Amino acid sequence: MPTLVRTLQHADCDAVTALLARAFVAGSPLHAALGIDAAQWQRTAAGNVADAADAGLSVVATAEQSIVGCALAVDTAAEYASAETRSPTDAIAALLRALRATAPAPAPGACLLVDMGVVAPSHAGQGTYTAMRAAVHTRARTAGYRTVRGELSSAATQHVCVEHLGHRVLGAVAYAAFTHAGRHPFAAIREPSSILLVEGTL
Repeated sequence: MPTLVRTLQHADCDAVTALLARAFVAGSPLHAALGIDAAQWQRTAAGNVADAADAGLSVVATAEQSIVGCALAVDTAAEYASAETRSPTDAIAALLRALRATAPAPAPGACLLVDMGVVAPSHAGQGTYTAMRAAVHTRARTAGYRTVRGELSSAATQHVCVEHLGHRVLGAVAYAAFTHAGRHPFAAIREPSSILLVEGTL
C-alpha cells in the first residue's frame, strides 16, 4: 500500500509523540549525551506536538492507516520567542539559544522552522522524508513563508539538508566548545562536530 502524506491532526498527537520517542530521540546525539531516554522525553513532549498541530503546517506519513513518519513545522520567530521561557538549566535549550544567536532572527511569518522530522525504520529509504518535506514546503509557500530553517544535530540530517536540499549554513556551535552550567555537556559527541543552523529558500 502506498505511503500517503497529510496534515498533522490533533487525533494523531499521541501516535506521533510515540514515533518521535522511538525513532527521533533514540537516535539523537544530544539526548544520548544527556542520558535522556525515549520514555523520559515522551512524558514531557505531548504539548510540543499539539502546538505543531495547532500551527497547521506539519504533516504525517501514513501506510495502512498507521503513522510511519512526521515532520513538525512551526513559525521560526514564534518558536524562538517561546524558547526563552524554557528552563535555563536545560542544556539542549541553551545549546539551541546559542545556535540561534549565530544568525539574525527572521520576522514572524517569514521563515518556517522544521523542528523535528522522522521516518519509522520500516519505511526508511523509500522517499518518505522527501515527500513530507515537499508537502511542508508547499504549505509554507501557500501561507506566505519565504524561507525554511533547520537546527541540525546529527550527521544524517546535516547531509540531507545541506547536500540534497541545498540549504546554506547560517551558523554553527561546536559541541566540544559549548559550555552550560560550568560543564561541556556535549563534548562526547564526535560525529558531527557541531550543530548547524541552516536555511533554504521556499
